[in-house]
Amino acid sequence: MTTPDILFTLEDSSVKAQVRGLVDMDRTRQGSDRSRFIRHFRIDSPPGSSSYPFCLPVVKHLYETGGFSLRGGLTFLVGENGSGKSTLLEALAVAAGMNAEGGSQNYRFATRSSESSLSQYLSLAWGMEKPRSRFFLRAETYYNVATETERLGHAQIAALGGVSPHLRSHGESFVDLMAHRFHAGGLYFMDELRLHCPLTLAWG
Repeated sequence: MTTPDILFTLEDSSVKAQVRGLVDMDRTRQGSDRSRFIRHFRIDSPPGSSSYPFCLPVVKHLYETGGFSLRGGLTFLVGENGSGKSTLLEALAVAAGMNAEGGSQNYRFATRSSESSLSQYLSLAWGMEKPRSRFFLRAETYYNVATETERLGHAQIAALGGVSPHLRSHGESFVDLMAHRFHAGGLYFMDELRLHCPLTLAWG
């Protein structure tokens, strides 16, 4: 079975040092290969370290250490509030060709541009394999993604299970998305989801 590669932010107040805002919690898996898609990323020539987002501990740490290598499967970016998890994940998604407010590479809308400039300084090292699909899911702007999905028409709604996210509860719309839109061999970025229901997904 081929599983997707997923990067997921998770707030953890027990992380003592803010520079540990980037922690790969998936290293315990045995026999894990490197990510098939984004194998490594680094920050190139940031314009100083005093302004946002380059003042963030995780950004400074990545620049000073030469970046970060990803493994396949599920990767958690764990850290305290304000350590830079969401900013980094957003920049990675944008650098990988996705919309800053969420969605796939086919979503090109903007309600209010608020993303940082970090993606412009990220260098991604891609593997030989290309993802079958890709999607950036961020809870705080998913309402905007739902509105754009309706605007794009029936085919886009059908890809989410046939029901507009606006006609589902918050949790149900996330379940619909992951059940119908996330596929094996895909690359997905998920920012601090707080689902209030159990969710089991299988890719085959």
